[in-house]
Amino acid sequence: MSLPYGGFIGFQNQHLLLPYRKTDFDRAYQLVPEAFRLTWNHRFRSLEDINEWTVRYLRNLAGDFTPGYLNGTFLTLADFKTSPPSLPRRTKVIVINDDGHYADQVVDKVARFLNARFPEKCAYEK
Repeated sequence: MSLPYGGFIGFQNQHLLLPYRKTDFDRAYQLVPEAFRLTWNHRFRSLEDINEWTVRYLRNLAGDFTPGYLNGTFLTLADFKTSPPSLPRRTKVIVINDDGHYADQVVDKVARFLNARFPEKCAYEK
């Protein structure tokens, strides 16, 4: 809530699916072309690079969004340390954030969870 502070204080950042349009990137490029050019010149990510969050924030600031519910479940590798999480079958989007728990047995649990959850390859993977 930003009312006590007298104005805008930021965005809530959900780590779930968020669609973009080419026009979103075109508009961002028109606003900060030099930042894009500098980013394109880096072979590997740099702290000074811009990314899709820049495009997202510029779109939000322009009011070009529709508020709504983000469908999906956000997990971290730590959620797999003891046993795989139990999710409803209707859950179509699962985001697994790498939070530093890279033990082989945790990564194996994630792989088994995903293989059991999605046994068939999607059209993109074929």
